[in-house]
Amino acid sequence: MPQYFFQLTEGELFPDLDGIELTDLAAARRAAIDIAAERLRGSGEELWRAGQWRVEIRDENGIIVGALSVTMANAETVRR
Repeated sequence: MPQYFFQLTEGELFPDLDGIELTDLAAARRAAIDIAAERLRGSGEELWRAGQWRVEIRDENGIIVGALSVTMANAETVRR
């Protein structure tokens, strides 16, 4: 099974050094959604200050094969 790595970028880079063996890219995309959902659930007010963060899916060769970006906007930024 191929191995996929999920790198989080939130102001700074948080590389995934272990990765996860998954059946295919579709499974990796579902895993990226799960990672993002967990991050959203696990954060309170601090997440709103983060502005934007991203989960990159990388294959065994380090090539980005997908990415999920989340942008947080509060009343001040929405009006701009």
